[in-house]
Amino acid sequence: MSHECTRRSLLQLLGITIGAAAVIPAHAQQLVVEPSGDEPIETDQPLSDPTRLERYIRSHGIKPAHLARESGYSRQHLLRLRFGRMRPSLTCIAALVIALRRLTNKRVTPEDLVEPDDIHLAWREARGQRFEEHEQEELRAAFGRRTLRALLNGARS
Repeated sequence: MSHECTRRSLLQLLGITIGAAAVIPAHAQQLVVEPSGDEPIETDQPLSDPTRLERYIRSHGIKPAHLARESGYSRQHLLRLRFGRMRPSLTCIAALVIALRRLTNKRVTPEDLVEPDDIHLAWREARGQRFEEHEQEELRAAFGRRTLRALLNGARS
């Protein structure tokens, strides 16, 4: 019997290791990650409790790679959002809503994907920000004309 270390055997071992690491008991300690980007990180959410975005993706059978392609965000960025390691910006929420509407052919609201507190925080952080025309169109499509007008009026005052 040969004990060669092939590329395939290494990939199989990696897959088994990752699979075993993914099975974390519900009573396990919470993951604490130090902030590394400009968006706040959620550290009070246990790994066993998926975010609204993750639940939506799973319940509708959407592949993360397809969502990444449709939304224009990387799979790594979406992974951080899906597992609550990062809060989405307002334009990111809008892009996800629009992408999921295209992928599911259903009416998707921002509240279906993100906690209301995180949406409110994203709106507060966006005040005073200048949006390009395409970003305004995405925000209008995702949140509605009246909500966008309120944001833009608040940004000017």
